[in-house]
Amino acid sequence: MTASYAQDVFLRIFGRAPAPRRESKPASTTPEDKLSDPPPPDTQGHVIYHVTPRAHDGRWNIKVRGSEDPVAVIDVKDDAIEQAKQLARRHDWSQVIVHNQDGKIAHEFAYGSNPEDDDAPEETESDDRFVDDYEGDDTEDESAFAAPDGERVVYHVTPRKKDGRWNVRRRGAERPSHVADTKEIAIDKAREFADRRSWAQVIIHNQDGRIAEEYVYGGPERRTERPTGKVSRRTGAVSKPTARVVYHVTPRAEDGRWNVIRQGGDKPTRVLDTKDAAVDAARDLAKNQQRGQIVIHNQDGKIAEEFKYGE
Repeated sequence: MTASYAQDVFLRIFGRAPAPRRESKPASTTPEDKLSDPPPPDTQGHVIYHVTPRAHDGRWNIKVRGSEDPVAVIDVKDDAIEQAKQLARRHDWSQVIVHNQDGKIAHEFAYGSNPEDDDAPEETESDDRFVDDYEGDDTEDESAFAAPDGERVVYHVTPRKKDGRWNVRRRGAERPSHVADTKEIAIDKAREFADRRSWAQVIIHNQDGRIAEEYVYGGPERRTERPTGKVSRRTGAVSKPTARVVYHVTPRAEDGRWNVIRQGGDKPTRVLDTKDAAVDAARDLAKNQQRGQIVIHNQDGKIAEEFKYGE
């Protein structure tokens, strides 16, 4: 059967000529050409993009939480981060979570906020339960501080309510290590402090106190053949394994929402509208710890599932 005969038969049956065949094109690696920006995976409009490594080809995925297929596959991590940020800025409430090669969270970027969640700054607390109310000018001598072997040093960049300046304070210190006139200068100073440490983290807060970005520097020393602890390269001392950090996912009787609360905390770390969203948030927090765990509760308070991360 020739092509012209087939077209004539099609024309007699359907009264029109068949549409011309389109040549298939290879899939593009950019979000604009490969896939349209998918709708938010939850009804609250909070869109979360994950930048994750691909084990088989060394490239990077940009995925929307709740979707199995990547929005884009990018060759370079920095390019993937920038592309994810561009996608996130299209939404009123979004987040970009960047993972390292080992899967742990390296950075987080938040855009916008939930307009129905005005009470969140008072109701929730940051993961590390850090509140900075220092308004003076005296500072700590950061060069005099020696971090215990195997422990992470955490610096917070937080706004000052009275004068609009910014504190850089090391967790556990009585005073900030630096007071800056602008947020950008404070961030640079915190990164400078963190870069001096073998394992450090910088947590940057917005004006409302919520965490906007996080940066991780270095990491815990590798475990040797002695399983009882970590060995310091400098002193040879054996330290005890880091305690496991546990997050509980629990229902709220007053409004039907779900808490993510760190074990030992006074307030929830996150308050989310659905159980699935709370479990995802708890999982991200636990994976970012050296040894994390999540405990998921049913509506009656009984434990339904537990997951552990790290050694």
